[in-house]
Amino acid sequence: MPKTARRRLSRFVGTSCLAAALALPAGVTSAVAAPGGAVTGSATSLPAQPSPPPPDPADPPPPPPDPAEPPPPPPDPAEPPPPPPDPADPPPPPPDPADPPPPPPPPPKDPPESPPQLTPEEEKDLRNRIAELDVQEEVKDELGDTLEKAQAALKDPGMSPKDKAGLHRVLTQMASTLKTIQAPGTTPEEKAQLTTIVAGMTEALKGALDPETPEEDKKSYKRIGWLMADTMKGLEAADMPPETRALTLAHLGSASAGLTALQSPQSRPEKPQDQVRIRKVLEENFASVKSLQSPDSKQRNRAKRKLNRLNGSLTDPKHRQFVEELKRLDVPDACLTSVKNRTREAGWADGSLWGVKDQSCADTVSAGAADTSSAWSPLFRCLQQKPFSQCTGTVPKE
Repeated sequence: MPKTARRRLSRFVGTSCLAAALALPAGVTSAVAAPGGAVTGSATSLPAQPSPPPPDPADPPPPPPDPAEPPPPPPDPAEPPPPPPDPADPPPPPPDPADPPPPPPPPPKDPPESPPQLTPEEEKDLRNRIAELDVQEEVKDELGDTLEKAQAALKDPGMSPKDKAGLHRVLTQMASTLKTIQAPGTTPEEKAQLTTIVAGMTEALKGALDPETPEEDKKSYKRIGWLMADTMKGLEAADMPPETRALTLAHLGSASAGLTALQSPQSRPEKPQDQVRIRKVLEENFASVKSLQSPDSKQRNRAKRKLNRLNGSLTDPKHRQFVEELKRLDVPDACLTSVKNRTREAGWADGSLWGVKDQSCADTVSAGAADTSSAWSPLFRCLQQKPFSQCTGTVPKE
């Protein structure tokens, strides 16, 4: 070949190799095949990628891209890639089939029931039975007035549903007791006891509903009213033993008489401290009467012992010595009656000292305080100066 032709061929080949090098992707240096298939190039060259295997003639060709589907957005270079999973973290264990299933969610609570109220028919029946009572007219008026206040309280949104339910129990039990009083088979003795009990229920309601009653005192009157209603309800049971019924009526009537005396202006203790003390004693007595119906024999026996002691207060040795001292001082009969009644209702010594604070006993107390030769003189002097509930410690020891 002539020299001129060889030089033209050499320039052609060099130009083709430069064009091939420029056609490689950016950032990849040129590489040429060395003889024997070796690849030569710069140290920064990317490693050679393996050639893909030839397509399997049995595989169908991939579908062409859908021109209507937009291409995926390019990755945000500012967002770091998600971390790879840590091979040290074990996979979560599968649920144990032996574990109990989680409890179901609690059912929704029912809305609270509306507090009970006397129906117009019940109120009319109660008023008619009050009108038919064989008692003084002022007692009937007091019952009617208390009924009106109780009905107003049942409609008062400020009273709690619990108190309204208790108030409704007392009213319905009063109606039932009045029905028993007017029943032809009720004995005169039971009629008298039941009438006293209805009067006691009335006093409990009056104390609970009086806006001027201190809040703690109101709570005490409510407890007494609820105890009375529940005790009378229990007496209506068909299997109530006759002796338990008789004992219950006797003690409930006595405690009710004490509650009426506590509320009466003629016999109410003058000092608030004494009023609180007597009401506490009476509340305990009402609770003991209720316990006579307890299914627990120990509780029943404990209540019987307490009520027997209360019933035996009039024969208590110290009470009898006290009465003898009053007689020595020429006590009037009205004072002795007051001491006897209060002792029967609240026991010795609280009831006896309450009774001797009656106005009919004033001269007797003065005479006893003046007689310093008597062992009872410190007690009478204490009664002149302090609330009687603070004087039990001055009762002579011998």
